[in-house]
Amino acid sequence: EIGGCKLDSIADNYNPTATYDDGTCPILFYGCMDSVATNFRALANRERPATCNFEGCLDTNAFNFDPSATIPGACVDRVFGCMDPTALNFQSTANTAGSICEYGGCKDSRRIDYNPSANVEVCNATYQGCTNPSADNYNPTFNLDDGSCSFSRRRALVADRRHLSHGQGHWAGCTDSAAFNYNAIYTENNPAFPCIYPVLGCTVQDPPTLNYDSVADRISSPDFDCRWVFEGCVDSHADNFVPDANTPVDDCRYPVYGCADPEADNFDTTATVSEGCRYTVVGCMDTNALNFASDATVTLEQVVADIDTEFCCPEDIKPCDPSQYQYPEGVPNPSCDGRTVMFALLANITSDPNAVAAITAFINQLDDAVCTFAVPG
Repeated sequence: EIGGCKLDSIADNYNPTATYDDGTCPILFYGCMDSVATNFRALANRERPATCNFEGCLDTNAFNFDPSATIPGACVDRVFGCMDPTALNFQSTANTAGSICEYGGCKDSRRIDYNPSANVEVCNATYQGCTNPSADNYNPTFNLDDGSCSFSRRRALVADRRHLSHGQGHWAGCTDSAAFNYNAIYTENNPAFPCIYPVLGCTVQDPPTLNYDSVADRISSPDFDCRWVFEGCVDSHADNFVPDANTPVDDCRYPVYGCADPEADNFDTTATVSEGCRYTVVGCMDTNALNFASDATVTLEQVVADIDTEFCCPEDIKPCDPSQYQYPEGVPNPSCDGRTVMFALLANITSDPNAVAAITAFINQLDDAVCTFAVPG
């Protein structure tokens, strides 16, 4: 008789001529060895090709799309909005820049408070007068030059028909502090230039706001009471709920949790987010064996019996007695042992190299499941 490694056909020291196994086969445990994978097998020391599964978002349009994922995980929608916290329409939940950021300020280049970076008009009240500090009639309260600046050797208040109406040194205009054109330098009202009372409200129409007021002529600075449109799912029970959305959209997504891995025992065809997968681990469950697999869930004998039942028993008789076996097409000899059947089916059902690798690895795992015992010395 010839001793050698007989039970593991892919072991480096496998001896096909051995007549008995002498216990020299290495103890191998097949499985996914990537700890990040959902089907990671901690006991494995031999990788099963094409069998590691990785959970992640499979939606190419999602913010967290994962090109390495093989089974569906939770997706995060892209939320488009202004991401600058200094902008008027800053959206705290936005994760993708997708709208124009709005900055308030005066867009009138003639004004002292002109802001070249502003794209939302928010000017201070207009006080026309001389804005040149070198002029005799300059006053820092004026913010819109009206061409009345006067320059002379002696400083004097120059009467202007719009501002001086009751004698030199008396500024006439709106004295009501609630008015838009109120100015503290005015000492008396000027009937020619009556007080103007602004209509406060949201004056921004583009980009769209929820409270645009077509009658308003002035945004209520500094509070900026425009309510900017933030679109998104407003249902807090949805997977893609946007907390600060104020304009609902019809794309709320409700996840279905379950195992989305077709290789798992509890595969759920309706699951959209994978969790809680359970896998069959074929292995030796005899604690006295050298290759006892502590994580095994099924023995080789059970697997072979299941294969025999599935492929060899008549459709109307499952399980059946071996005398009732009907040999499936492609099986090269009148045998219904599970390993032979699987190799025969593999040759007939697929040419996909990844599928071949996965099924072959599973078949080879049957070698791993054969309990190996020490040979008495």
